Amino acid sequence: MTTQQINTVDSAASQEGFSWRIFGPGILMATAAIGGSHLISSTQAGALYGWQLAIMIILANVFKYPFFRFATDYVYDTGESLIAGYAKRSKVYLWVYFILSILSAVISTGAVSLLAAVILGFMLPASLEFSTITLSIIIVAVSWFFLIAGHYKLLDGVTKWIMIALTAATVAAVVIAAGKPTVMAADFVAASPWNLATLGFIVALMGWMPAPLEFAAITSMWTSAKVKTDHTTHRQGLLDFNVGYLVSAILALFFLALGVFVQYGSGQEIEL
Repeated sequence: MTTQQINTVDSAASQEGFSWRIFGPGILMATAAIGGSHLISSTQAGALYGWQLAIMIILANVFKYPFFRFATDYVYDTGESLIAGYAKRSKVYLWVYFILSILSAVISTGAVSLLAAVILGFMLPASLEFSTITLSIIIVAVSWFFLIAGHYKLLDGVTKWIMIALTAATVAAVVIAAGKPTVMAADFVAASPWNLATLGFIVALMGWMPAPLEFAAITSMWTSAKVKTDHTTHRQGLLDFNVGYLVSAILALFFLALGVFVQYGSGQEIEL
């Protein structure tokens, strides 16, 4: 789709207003971001240091915002994804991104599938005994089925409901945890994160918050598919992105709160 065609669609669609259909890539990014950074790192940060690292989570989301937003702006301004942009600049850029993505994808997919498998294992009844590896293989297989059978359209539709359920469950969990009385260990001494010993943890927390920067290129591919299937406008695309990004940032603080309300000061040892 050329820039002129996009502008024509933008002018026509701007009269339609906003509807549920405009949401997609931004929500997809939010659901993809809520993994190790939120479920593990944010919760650990709250459990270990209380509210002290909330500022680091906020700063990470603020400083990374322009880089992720650029992906959305680029698609609507040029009609192509960042991957296509890399290819136009030079094949070298494309190959560098490909190699980095392969390395990152193997690690990320393995880590997230194992994390999902552990969570699923706790949810299954005791009568169903599966190893963590088996569950992770099942999860990856189901994910591949969604992508191959339904492509972007099915992923777009399903992810919205997953995000709604995840948000509602997280908020409810925080409210329930906040309503319970806080029990501090008698010998509890608040630890400070502002030292060299915890620098690695803070770097990892901020590096994966809300997601690694290569997600910008992935988001641009989702946005490009969204423009082709639903003909969304630039304004609608930015609304979708901003909502998804904001929800991801807020949920990071909610997971931090879970760590604070459930485990901070309990005296139970937590491994980084």
